[in-house]
Amino acid sequence: VSILFTDSLELAQKHVYALSSGVRTLWSRDLVRGRRDLPYKGIRYFNKKIYQIKDMGLLQFAYFPPAEVAAYKRFFCDNKFDIVIGVGTRPGGMLALLKDGSKKIVWLHTSYGTYFKRKDYFQWHQEKLYQKLFQQLDQMVVLTDRDKKRYQKEIEIQAARIYNPLTLSCSEKSRLKEKNLIFVGRLDYDLKGLDLLIQALSIVKIEIPDFSLVMVGDGGGRERLENEIE
Repeated sequence: VSILFTDSLELAQKHVYALSSGVRTLWSRDLVRGRRDLPYKGIRYFNKKIYQIKDMGLLQFAYFPPAEVAAYKRFFCDNKFDIVIGVGTRPGGMLALLKDGSKKIVWLHTSYGTYFKRKDYFQWHQEKLYQKLFQQLDQMVVLTDRDKKRYQKEIEIQAARIYNPLTLSCSEKSRLKEKNLIFVGRLDYDLKGLDLLIQALSIVKIEIPDFSLVMVGDGGGRERLENEIE
């Protein structure tokens, strides 16, 4: 089993969890998007902010630059993987462009609406491009039955659904007598719905003033979250 990192070498070397000796982490400078990506950013900005580009060839050129695709092809052909799982939309789209003999799966752990329907976010204005790419993969995996139906309707793909596993077990269950709520996770203000959580709690505390919320985590949305709490 191999885990491929496509960002910084520092991230690839940072093991938050102990890994089995049968798992190796891979990183290649050739796969890091750097200055060579600058010419394509203008087209992507135009597509997101100004006008939705309809030409699939131009979209693929801008979002999957030929030099980057060629670097991925060399890497995957050299490593000869049997099965490759792309975590997220762009890694999944990249896999569709590689002909290396492996089975290819895209694993999407965020909703269709978050990926494609949030203005200026992730794959805004790219539904048709990803419909074309994802249909070339061997399988798509999503988190919920709702998303399974949505992908079938929107981009005509029969996805498989695998829920997030619950890997924690407690010998003692809450007696549900305390007025406490806890959130544990990455403080990503938009993706995690933290704005809704704060709004909901402000309503609850009108009726139950001693109700409390503990938030555990960190992330780019922390400052905004603290301001919202204030």
